[in-house]
Amino acid sequence: MAASGRVVGDLRARRHGVARLIPAAGLGACPAHPDTPAAARPAGETTEGARRCQRWTLAVVCLASALLLFNVTAPNVALPAIAVDLSAGFSAQQWVLSAYAMVLASLLLAGGALGDRYGRRRLFLLGLAGFWVGSLLCTLAPTTELLIVGRLVQGAGAAALFPSGLALIAAEFDGPARARAIGVWGASVSGAIALGPLLGGILVEVVGWRAQFALAVLLVLPTAAVGLRHLRESRDSSSTRLDWLGAGLLTGAMVLLIVLVQRGNGVGWLSPVTLAMAGGALVLFALFTLVEFRSTAPLIAPALMRNPTFLGATLVAVVFAAAGFAPLVYLTLFLLRVHGSGPTLAGLEVAPFAVASLVVSLLAARVVARLGVRIALVGGLALCGVGLALMLDLGPDSGGLRLLPALLVFGVGAGVVNPTMTVAALSTVDAAHSGMASGINNTARQLGIAVGIAGLGAVFESRLADGTGARLAAGGVPGPQATAAAELAASGDLDAAGRSLGQAATALLPAYTSSFTHALTVVFLVGIAVIALGALVTVVLIRPAAEPVPAQTGGFTVVGDADGRPTEATCTHLGEVAADVTPSTDRGCEDCLRDGGTWVHLRKCLHCGHVGCCDSSPGRHASQHWHTSSHPLVQSFEPGEDWGWCYPDQLLVAPSTVT
Repeated sequence: MAASGRVVGDLRARRHGVARLIPAAGLGACPAHPDTPAAARPAGETTEGARRCQRWTLAVVCLASALLLFNVTAPNVALPAIAVDLSAGFSAQQWVLSAYAMVLASLLLAGGALGDRYGRRRLFLLGLAGFWVGSLLCTLAPTTELLIVGRLVQGAGAAALFPSGLALIAAEFDGPARARAIGVWGASVSGAIALGPLLGGILVEVVGWRAQFALAVLLVLPTAAVGLRHLRESRDSSSTRLDWLGAGLLTGAMVLLIVLVQRGNGVGWLSPVTLAMAGGALVLFALFTLVEFRSTAPLIAPALMRNPTFLGATLVAVVFAAAGFAPLVYLTLFLLRVHGSGPTLAGLEVAPFAVASLVVSLLAARVVARLGVRIALVGGLALCGVGLALMLDLGPDSGGLRLLPALLVFGVGAGVVNPTMTVAALSTVDAAHSGMASGINNTARQLGIAVGIAGLGAVFESRLADGTGARLAAGGVPGPQATAAAELAASGDLDAAGRSLGQAATALLPAYTSSFTHALTVVFLVGIAVIALGALVTVVLIRPAAEPVPAQTGGFTVVGDADGRPTEATCTHLGEVAADVTPSTDRGCEDCLRDGGTWVHLRKCLHCGHVGCCDSSPGRHASQHWHTSSHPLVQSFEPGEDWGWCYPDQLLVAPSTVT
């Protein structure tokens, strides 16, 4: 039934009402920051001036983001050179890789929240400064310890820079232009990941391993200069205080988990230290969950924790990052140490994986549209498992041609899984939570990378040491001497291992080579098992998308978008409301009445009748009620107003029975 002229004709007034309810609502939102409106333009700015600012913003953010991802994949091919130059053992080499991902995963959500509150431009530039300092430390590091510290600082800078950069794009562009800009950003990130090992290998061979980090030192300075001149500040006007307690608990839990996985093999999985770290991580995760359910501004909304599909997609992100990235680290080491490839050739030999993944990811949307999210994810994970299976039983002569089919299959699977798990994470999450959901998904990926490198590295080192020692002992080397030499070899110090064997040193290389390939096979088998676990999680938790609810139901109909303009968009939550729901109180905001607060305007929840205050009020209890209860719609509780608002779909609604 058509709404009355009062309902349709007063959209401008309703827009101001919606602004009081949720000021951050915007149009054409990107998946990572759906509620980010385009930044306000300075008075008198020309169209060409605005476009120039957009071009510079896109260029600065794309270059900075590409540098971040280059520093994830490029160091893989530099590990042998770092080991020789800094006398870095195997555990230290693992930390060189995982320290960056660990800090990035731990601080990513907090970085996004800080940018929303204090300004994305400010956090982006601070992140660039931190990343530059970390890169400089890595470039000049005289010891392994300082190199790891530099990687930690790089990760902290990246955690501030990465979410703020994407938010700057979302604020600068609007509508279809925003989608195109984010597509360019995605291509730059994917290209950096794909080219990282190859470009990194060239730098290592031509200049040295320090050149990989010096590249960022050189490029960040002009990037920051352009950013200072052309980036426009933006922030979320509805952002509340940061959940510092939740951020601290989550960071501590993830750090303990990663250290536990990396150190457990060395100190013993049942040792008091390991058990204490495991207990500490569990306690911190439990406390974090409790805090989030009670927080008025949670880092992770309780509604997401209760969403099975979102939980499944998050677990798949961890599993895939662990089993899809970490095995390639040890495959690269195999090419460098056993097969005898140089850094550039090793980068070329693993490039088919990245190329196949990049190409297929561009077509993944069609696959998902035809098969659905769950089937596409299971199929992609299965291809990843087949790719790893094709790499079993490698030998010293196994180079690029032997690996090509396996890496292509693995890359095709990764190209399907990577974008699809993001689609799964966002498919059942409302627009108001999709920015948070995207941040959690990225955090899960980085956590998976760090845990995968640590966990599979522990398996690899243990198998390599045990295998080398057993083969040396079988060749006549006394047991204690064989064990000591094997531990040195497994840590990466083959020269010291050879010296410790004396005249039996000739037996070391065959034993080490054979044990290396066996340990790599075990890593691939563990990776296959982890991928199978991811497929099981997908089947159990990820549910097919529900059919949309008709546009007019439950006594309400859509009458406008977030800006109060007529729209043909469909609200998928109208069937969940009741027009005659009884308000919890007629005296004002029930939370303010209880706490002694004041309010400006009132909103009634159309699911349970909760009466809360608008976002112009100090308590903002209507929005808080939505975040804690997931009840999707409210109606104005002001005299003479009957309009309603859908938080998830960001649409203006009105009673459909008005004539």
